[in-house]
Amino acid sequence: MEFVSLHETLNSVADCVTVSPSADADEADELKFSEAAAIFHEVLHNFPDLRPKWMELNKETGRYLLNDAVRDEGMEMLIHMAGWYKRESTFRAETHRDEQLFIDWRSGELLAKPSLDDHEKKELSVLQRREIPERIAVGPGRNINSGKYRMDKLFRYWKIGFDLAPLVAFLNQYGISHTLDERAKTIEGGVNPTDEPLKENQQGSDTDKDKLKSEKQHDAILAAIALKKFKPMMIPDGGKGELKSLCETHCDLKSLFDRDTSFDNAWKSGSKKGLFRMENHASYVKRGNQ
Repeated sequence: MEFVSLHETLNSVADCVTVSPSADADEADELKFSEAAAIFHEVLHNFPDLRPKWMELNKETGRYLLNDAVRDEGMEMLIHMAGWYKRESTFRAETHRDEQLFIDWRSGELLAKPSLDDHEKKELSVLQRREIPERIAVGPGRNINSGKYRMDKLFRYWKIGFDLAPLVAFLNQYGISHTLDERAKTIEGGVNPTDEPLKENQQGSDTDKDKLKSEKQHDAILAAIALKKFKPMMIPDGGKGELKSLCETHCDLKSLFDRDTSFDNAWKSGSKKGLFRMENHASYVKRGNQ
């Protein structure tokens, strides 16, 4: 048997979903993953007798075992992930609306005054030139479970899944495009590992693994933030060190941070994506940190 996690399964389907070229990178990721989750949930729900059996990592043996008892848990995860784009787009729309309402209200209040002092004139000028950003970063008051994953289920996405061969057969049977075929052929011995095309595919696979690990690290840091009850965009002084220590020692997190620079690199890339940030971010940037 060759275990494929629920996360890997959805990524393989999402890679084959096409979206409008007008969508930016983040929106495209949300659209692809949400559609992949919705498609996979649909066929698993509608064809229960033909679907592959679920598997789970056994805590005691460290082996992946067939365990259909996790089916309901997995299906709930799929429903949550299918709603990722809708949650994000709703949040963006509401934030844009609230920002515009504030600008209109405050501008109207200032314009209604018979005269303005210098401070009010400057404020009005700023409001009239203010542009609402296209992308809204995770705000300090935002529900941490509103993203792709529920934080309380974070590590389960990699610990439950399916056996590769029946999974690929099921996806192919219902015409669901995915990127698992080459992996399945390799396991079955249908592809010569020394063939040059496979070497090229393997290089691509290594890149995908690096990207997947980076995403896992970002999610792990968010999980640590939730455990510490910090606000993602307002990490207090000393909080980054606490998060680093937690990520490098927690039984469910430490395997993702296996190098001295793992946490720092993941923190920098996650900060640039607007996933988390120090409360005094400006002073950190001046000192060459994130």
